[in-house]
Amino acid sequence: AIGGVIALWLRDMPFSISAGVGFIALFGVAVLNGIVLISTFNQLEKDGMKDIIERVREGTRIRLRPVLMTASVASLGFLPMAISTSAGAEVQRPLATVVIGVLISATALTLIVLPALYLLFSRERKSHSKVITPAIVFILLSTFIANAQTPLTSEKSTGIRLPLDSCIAIALKNNPSLQASQLQVSQQMKLQKTAFDFGKTGLFYENEDLIKDNTDNTSNDGILKIGVNQSIDFPTVWFSQSKVNRQNTSIAKTEYSLAQRQLIQGVNSAYYELWVAEERQRIWQQQDSIFADFENAASLRFQTGETNRLEFVSARARHKEIQIALQGAFADLAIAQQELIKLMNITQTVLPVDAKIERLPFMLPTDTLSTAGHPFLSVSQQRISLAQYQTNVERNRLLPDLTARYFNQDWYGKEPGYYGYSFGIGIPLFFWDKQGRIQAAKLQQLIAQKNYENDLLQFNTSYRQALQQYQKNLSLVSYYETTGLQQAEEILSTATAAYKAGEINYIEFTTLLSQSIDIRSNYLESLSNYNQSVIQIKFITNQ
Repeated sequence: AIGGVIALWLRDMPFSISAGVGFIALFGVAVLNGIVLISTFNQLEKDGMKDIIERVREGTRIRLRPVLMTASVASLGFLPMAISTSAGAEVQRPLATVVIGVLISATALTLIVLPALYLLFSRERKSHSKVITPAIVFILLSTFIANAQTPLTSEKSTGIRLPLDSCIAIALKNNPSLQASQLQVSQQMKLQKTAFDFGKTGLFYENEDLIKDNTDNTSNDGILKIGVNQSIDFPTVWFSQSKVNRQNTSIAKTEYSLAQRQLIQGVNSAYYELWVAEERQRIWQQQDSIFADFENAASLRFQTGETNRLEFVSARARHKEIQIALQGAFADLAIAQQELIKLMNITQTVLPVDAKIERLPFMLPTDTLSTAGHPFLSVSQQRISLAQYQTNVERNRLLPDLTARYFNQDWYGKEPGYYGYSFGIGIPLFFWDKQGRIQAAKLQQLIAQKNYENDLLQFNTSYRQALQQYQKNLSLVSYYETTGLQQAEEILSTATAAYKAGEINYIEFTTLLSQSIDIRSNYLESLSNYNQSVIQIKFITNQ
C-alpha cells in the first residue's frame, strides 16, 4: 500500500473510489507473492537444506524471476491507463497509478524485507506453531458445531412457500388433465341424447301409372305423388344403446374421480420430494461450508510446514466432491419444483413450508384390503358391463328395421287429391356382418374381464409391495430416530474432543465427521422413502 500512496502523491492525485479499488485488487497479489516465497523456503527445508541463510538465498534466487515477471506484466499493462487523457481517464488514471505503485513497492518488500523477516522470526515460528495450529482448528470446530446445531437457509432456494393443502387445492383447480377428464364427463352426458336416433326423413317425388305404348291417344300424365318416408331401427336397439351411453357416462365419472385421486397422490408425492430435496441441499451446503474452512486450514498448515501434502490434497479433494454433490442437490431441487409446478399448472416457483420435514402419521389397516369402491378397479368393472350392453346392441340390430311412407296430392293442389301410405320392414337376410359384430362384442366382454383380473392382480401386488416398503422404511426411520441420530451426535462430539486432545489426526477426524453427516443424510433418505410408501398405501386404500 505504501507504493500506491507515494504514487498518488507524486502525481498529485486525490484518493478516490477507483484508487481504492486498485488497493483492494493488489492486496491479494502482494500477499500471494509472499506466500509463494515462504512456501519455497519451507520446501527447501524439507528437501534437506538446513542452513537458513543458504535456504533464503537459494529460495530468493528461484523466485526472483517469477516475482519480477508478475509485477512487470501487470505494471506495463496498466501503463497506458496511467497516462491516458481520453474520455474516462479521470477514473482510469488513479486505478492504474495505484496498481503500478503498489506492485513496485510490494515486489521490493517481497524480495528484500520478507527474507529478512523470515530469518528473524524463523525460530519463533517454530516455537509458536504448535499453539497457532490448534487455535485455527478450534475456530473451525466451533464453526462446525454452530452449523450443525443451526438449520441452514438455502441461498438459491427462491419461491413462494405454500402448505400442502394449498398446493392440492390449486392443482385441483388448474390441472389441465383433470379439466379434460371433467369435460369428458360433460361430453358423455351430451351423447346420451343420441341413443334414440330416428335417422333422416326422406322426401320423394314420384309419377306412376304412365303408359309405355300410348296407341289410343289417351292421357298419359300418370299419377304425380309427393310425400315423405322414414326408416327407424327396431325400438329395442334404442333402449340397448341408451344403456351403452349411460354406462359410458358412468365410466367417465369414475375416471374423473380416479384422476382426482391420482392428482392428489401426485401432489403429495411431489411436495414431499421437494421438501426432501431442499433439506438435502441444506445438508450439502452445510458440508460445503465446513470443508471449505478445513481446506483453508489445511492449506495454511501445509504452507507453514506443519503438515505434509497428503492432508492438503485430501481436504481439497473432499471439498471438491462436496461441491459437485451440492450442484447435484440444486439440480434435484429444481427438478422437484418443476414436477410440482407442472401438477399445479402455475408459473410461480413453489417451496414447502419452512419447517422440519414431517413424518406422515399413519396407522396400518388391521383388516384385509377391500377393493370395492376404488375408482381404479371400478373403471375395469364398468367396462365389463359396457361390453355386455354393446353385445345386446349388436344382437338387437338383427331385428328388422321399420319403414313408413305417406303422400297426399292435396299438398300441391292436384285433383282429384289422391293420398296414400305404406308400412314395411327391413329383414337382414344377409347377416354375416352382424354376426361378426356380435362375436366381436362377445370377445370384447372376455377382454374386459381379463383386463379386470389383471388390474386386480396389479392392484393387490402394488398394495403388498407398498406394505413391504412401509415396514422396511419404518424400521429404518425408527432406528435413526431412536439410535442413529444420537450416535451421529456422539461421533461428532467424541471426534471433536479426540482431535483437540491430539489423539487422532486430521484425516481421521474428517472421516468421522463425514460419517456423522452421512448418518443424517441417510435418515433423510429413509424418511423420504417412508413418506412415499405411506402416500402409496393411502391411495390404494382410499384414505
